[in-house]
Amino acid sequence: MNDFIGLLGRLNVEVNGAVPSETASSDKHADIPRDIAYAVVLVLQELRTRIDSGAPDETGDFFEAAWSIEMAWSQVLAGDIDDVAENLEQERAARRPGRRASP
Repeated sequence: MNDFIGLLGRLNVEVNGAVPSETASSDKHADIPRDIAYAVVLVLQELRTRIDSGAPDETGDFFEAAWSIEMAWSQVLAGDIDDVAENLEQERAARRPGRRASP
C-alpha cells in the first residue's frame, strides 16, 4: 500500500505541478491517463472484494488500505495537495478515536 501511495504522490506532481497548492487550476493542463485511473479503480475493487470475503483479522487491514488509497486518489484529483503522503497522515490522525474535529 505504501508503494502505491508513493506512486500516487509522484502522479500528483506530474499532473498538478511541483507545488500543486501554488498552481492555479487554470494552469493545470495534464490529464490523468485512462489506464492509470482504471488501475486505481481495479485496486480498490480488489480491496473491497477482500473486505467482503476476508477473514475478520484481515478485514481491518484491507479497509485501511482502501481508505488510504481512496484518500490519496482524491487528493490527486483535487489537485491542490503538495505532499500526498503527508496529507494522508494528517487525515489519518484526524480520524483516530478520541480526536475532536476542528471547529
